[in-house]
Amino acid sequence: MVKKELLFTAGQFARIHDVNKRTLQYYDDIGLFRPQVRGENNYRYYSYQQSPELELILTLREMNMSLPEIESYLQHPSPLSLAELVETKTAELEAKIAHLRRMQQLLAEKEQQLRFCISVDIESIELIECGEERLLLSQPIREDASLDKEMAVLMNHIKELGEYSRFNNHSGTVMDIESVKQGEFTEYRFFSLIREDDGSVPVFIKPAGLYLRAFCLGDWSRLPTAYQRILDYARQQQLQLSGYAYEQGINEMAVSSAEEIITQITIRCDKE
Repeated sequence: MVKKELLFTAGQFARIHDVNKRTLQYYDDIGLFRPQVRGENNYRYYSYQQSPELELILTLREMNMSLPEIESYLQHPSPLSLAELVETKTAELEAKIAHLRRMQQLLAEKEQQLRFCISVDIESIELIECGEERLLLSQPIREDASLDKEMAVLMNHIKELGEYSRFNNHSGTVMDIESVKQGEFTEYRFFSLIREDDGSVPVFIKPAGLYLRAFCLGDWSRLPTAYQRILDYARQQQLQLSGYAYEQGINEMAVSSAEEIITQITIRCDKE
């Protein structure tokens, strides 16, 4: 006895493969995946034997292949072409996974930074150990530079950063500590952390070692007072400050006014 072929309506076939019925209609309209039978009432009917082909299409879509790419492959399928396709898409997925892992790390660091802001003692001054960091520095900016000049330097700095600029949790400004000691805050540079140095940009090494850390609440006009506290503390504790002063806003994306900004200041030091 000849068995009657089992057919499914578009709705039934869509539910089996967990897709929208309109997806099947669209694939039919563009000629990518047609029903096995079209009834006199123009209804679409699909055979269970078509399931592997639809699953392949859905899998290739999940691999971020375009419909034209899928159609091109289906016109000339072969084990070799599919193997090459899988190899290419696997490499793309691995790159995307690596990117997502970097973003996950950045988000974790941002969360840790913000939770630190909630409990930080603004008046505290302490010694901390810091590891070596590789930074990209901007061109120097003088305090009397116009806003247009400052913005031009900042935009060029971001452009140099390229992909490094995305959600960078570690950026700020840097000044020579000898100028700070003289009460001169006339020249500074922007800095940003280079996490994975591929040699594409020149880097400045912030050396590992013992650093004095303090904080400033409010806009930049309050920084001179914060620096005076740091200098007084270093003198009392017989600490020798050297190198550069690194300023980093640690809650800028989470406040609504400059008066709420917390700036972290770190300066390398040695005991006299």
